[in-house]
Amino acid sequence: MKKAVFIPLIAVGSLILTTGIFFGVGLLVTNHNIKQTMNVTEINDDVRSINVDVSVSDLEFKVANDGKSKIITEESNKFYHIVKVENNTLKITQNDTRNGLERFFNFNLNYMKVYVYLPAGNYGDLTINSSTGDSLIPEGYTFDNVTSRVSTGNTKFSSKVVNKLDLKASTGNIEVEKNGSLSVNLVASTGNIKVKDSRPISFVATASTGHVDLENVIAGTSLKVETSTGDITLRSCDSLSIEAKASTGNVNMSLLSGKIFDIYTTTGKRNVPTSSTGLGVCKVSTSTGDINISVLQ
Repeated sequence: MKKAVFIPLIAVGSLILTTGIFFGVGLLVTNHNIKQTMNVTEINDDVRSINVDVSVSDLEFKVANDGKSKIITEESNKFYHIVKVENNTLKITQNDTRNGLERFFNFNLNYMKVYVYLPAGNYGDLTINSSTGDSLIPEGYTFDNVTSRVSTGNTKFSSKVVNKLDLKASTGNIEVEKNGSLSVNLVASTGNIKVKDSRPISFVATASTGHVDLENVIAGTSLKVETSTGDITLRSCDSLSIEAKASTGNVNMSLLSGKIFDIYTTTGKRNVPTSSTGLGVCKVSTSTGDINISVLQ
């Protein structure tokens, strides 16, 4: 009986040892073959739009106070960025020439960095596509339209947008500050959405398991927020039409003006002021979440 148990243990131990050696050799090979460096690309062309399409990179815009445009990228000899200007569009992409073994054992590769230095001003449309990596766009820029699609990574946006701001993230958080545009559309599947000091005409924020937190967001015509299990919080917000929908999350609002309140909850508690006519409609519904609304007057 002891012999029958001992033989499988030897087999398991041999398998673990072999696997460890295999992984160790693989990591040594990839670390030896892939070396990282920094590269600077100066931009002398007129840039009227920006398109960033990267797989594994953190993207950060920085206002160039010296008036010189340049892109600083972190590179490896087999996984590197391509920076060029075509038809007045600044394009930043990635090229991956690693073999299958190098990709498989590339567990500890940090996110590569992309720093975009541009003088303050208007740059037309901004498009960002990223599989894994954070995006940071500070104050100082103005874009006509912004479209960002991020799979795993956080997005922080503080620049002005003339027409439409459209940000979507799968597992990352979205944060927007000091933005005014015709329309804002924010979608976070499992991350949180946080917006402060925004003056759009229409505003939509949708989260699944994350929270939505709005502060001093005043939309001209409509403000819509929806979550599944996350909470919804509006602080000093307002719009002609406000709609909030949550399943198990709570809804807490402080509004700048009274509304005609249309409130529904299945099992949650509700604390809502008396409706006021002629100041718009506020419609809130939850399943098991509580609803608390106050008017700041």
